[in-house]
Amino acid sequence: MAAPRAVWLLPLANAFDWTLEAGRLQKRDVVVIVGPEQHGLACVVAARQADAGTIVLVGTPADGERLALGANLGADHTITATSDSTVGQVRAALNGGAADLIVNTSGAGPELLDTLIKLAGKRARVVESGLARGRAPDFDLETVTARALSVVGARGRSPAAIDRAIDSLDTGGQPHPLDALPTSELGLEHVDAVLRPADATTPARRCTTRHPPLVHRHRRHGRQGRCGTRLTNPIGSCLLRPLAGPTVCHLRGPRNRRRFGIRAPTHATCRL
Repeated sequence: MAAPRAVWLLPLANAFDWTLEAGRLQKRDVVVIVGPEQHGLACVVAARQADAGTIVLVGTPADGERLALGANLGADHTITATSDSTVGQVRAALNGGAADLIVNTSGAGPELLDTLIKLAGKRARVVESGLARGRAPDFDLETVTARALSVVGARGRSPAAIDRAIDSLDTGGQPHPLDALPTSELGLEHVDAVLRPADATTPARRCTTRHPPLVHRHRRHGRQGRCGTRLTNPIGSCLLRPLAGPTVCHLRGPRNRRRFGIRAPTHATCRL
């Protein structure tokens, strides 16, 4: 898997988790995605691959280029909305209908929750990603109850979502929708300049990344012992899911190990 595509692994895994697992997306569902950033665009891909019906992508006036990318990825309608027109514009795009699933990836404050609830239809699901913070000042509990809505918080991704993202990205040499998105490759010496705010006046800092080796343990002939294999691949390190105690390595299957060129014993677990 080429590096420009591999960097989409975790955003796409999050998208599958938020739409299919937290959002319980069904075929032909009407989906509204708020926020055309990295996760929002990944949610468009996840919803389209899951055979969603109409997909509406909502952004701000500053999101023109991102909304255009969302349309190329499979969004049926892209809406440049303001706080006063969001509900009306989305309803108009849906011919007066409502959404079955709403996924908020914008990171906007909790005041947006009331708008999302107004977009929801009967028994719809509203998924708030872990990007949002704060308390909702006007939570419309009456509408939530009357329409039997589900408001779900989502953060991160499950192992199943990671596997689904790997299967999606591993196209066997065929193009993937995310390949068309613009990307840049930068050396580590440029990381600080990219991540700092544009108006920052503090001097640049030296950035150092380390990937400590992970000692694997595996079972052989019914006994547990150290195999001495060390996993230092940075992609593999990113796929480890922290748990209390031993951490299960998501690359333990032979197929996944071949994809990332990692040699590790079958059914290995990692102790951090």
